[in-house]
Amino acid sequence: MKQRMFHDDPPSWSEALRNPNLAAYGGSVVGEVIAATSRVTPGDHDSRHDA
Repeated sequence: MKQRMFHDDPPSWSEALRNPNLAAYGGSVVGEVIAATSRVTPGDHDSRHDA
């Protein structure tokens, strides 16, 4: 799959793909994942944690 965002930050890209898939099991809400992902600064792992 072509990486659409976080080109220089593979861990953030991995999380951006993994978290919406948890919605099927009640582990996330897709809208919240999208909102949180939009607040992440590539390469800043603290921003990913804070989001």
